[in-house]
Amino acid sequence: SAPGGADYCGGAEVIAVDDDSDSPLRRRPGRSARTDRRRPREGEDFYARMDSGTRDACAEILNATSRDDPQRYFSGPVNQTMYPDYAQYVTAPMDLGTVRSKLAAGRYGSAKEFRGDVELVYSNCIAYCGLPQKKEFHFMTKIAKSVRAKFRQYLKDAKLDEGGPAVKRS
Repeated sequence: SAPGGADYCGGAEVIAVDDDSDSPLRRRPGRSARTDRRRPREGEDFYARMDSGTRDACAEILNATSRDDPQRYFSGPVNQTMYPDYAQYVTAPMDLGTVRSKLAAGRYGSAKEFRGDVELVYSNCIAYCGLPQKKEFHFMTKIAKSVRAKFRQYLKDAKLDEGGPAVKRS
C-alpha cells in the first residue's frame, strides 16, 4: 500500500539506471544535491528579483496547483528513511514546499526559474515512480502527469508559460 502525504514519491530529480549499472549518470559522491543555495554564474545578477506582480501570479498558480493535489503527495521532501534507494537515483530534490519557501523569500529571478522548479517536482516523481522495479508506485506517474498538465495550463492562462516578464533589478 502507498504511504500518504508528503513522504511519498514527490520531488527530486531522478535518473533511471539499473541498480547493477556503473552509469556515470548517478550522483557523484560529495556532490551537493541542493540547488537553492548555488553561487551566481558569471555575468548573472545575483540580486535580480521577480517583480511583485509576477511573484503574486506565481503564488496563485502554486496555490491552485497545490489544491489539485489533495493528498499532498508533492508538498514536502521525499522521506529518505521510507525510500532508502531514492538517493541512488536522486540528484536534485524538489518539492512544492521548497518552491513556496523560495518564492516567499524572493529567491526566484523570473517565472521561468519558478516554472523549472515546479516542473522538476513532477518530472522527478514520474522518473522515480516509473522505474520498472517500482511497479507499486506507477499510479503516481499518472497523478504527477495530471497535476503537471493543470500547472502548465495555469501558466498559460496567466501568460507565464514562456518564462514571464523580465525581472526588476535592485
